[in-house]
Formats: sequence, structure tokens, C-alpha cells
Amino acid sequence: MYERGEGVSQDFKEAFKCYKKSTEQGYPIAQVSLGERDSMGKGISQDFVQALYWLNLAISRMTGAPLQGASIIRDSRDSIVKFLTPEQLIDVHKQVRKWKPSSHD
Repeated sequence: MYERGEGVSQDFKEAFKCYKKSTEQGYPIAQVSLGERDSMGKGISQDFVQALYWLNLAISRMTGAPLQGASIIRDSRDSIVKFLTPEQLIDVHKQVRKWKPSSHD
């Protein structure tokens, strides 16, 4: 709602906070949204490493019912890779493998 200004004032920073909380709980749609924001710097500083992390994480969690637009997500991820060093790519892959959702408590 914050991103589009639906019922509240449009606020990209507040939208980021909401997406961040959802990503940490394991929601792939939110992970994609946060990855896109990181890649564009929408409401936050542009960060290709974090963008790749969230997009890879969302893709890795697409078991069973695939996310709508999975090919678009992969294309977005693939366009980010060219901005990173081999070391950064390795680090992102390690982080994705270690990730676990936070508790819903």
C-alpha cells in the first residue's frame, strides 16, 4: 500500500520496511519486490549484491507452485550479474544456501 499510495501517503522507505519484514519471514513475492528495489535504488540505495541475493533466494524457493513471472525474475537476476565480481557472486550464493526464515512469533 505504501508503494502505490493506496489508503496512505506514498512512501517508498516505509514500503521497503514492510517488504523487508516479509522477506525475512520467507515470502518469495516480497523477496522479488525487495530485489527489484535494491537493483533500482527505489526508496533505498542501489545495491546489486543485495538485489541478486533476494532474487536468487526467491527463485530458490519456487518449489511446487512456481512464482508468476519466473522467467522475468530470472532475466532481472541475469541482468544484475554483470555488475558483480566473481567473489561477490560466490558470496551471494553462499548466503542464499545459509538463509533460513525468521520466526513468525
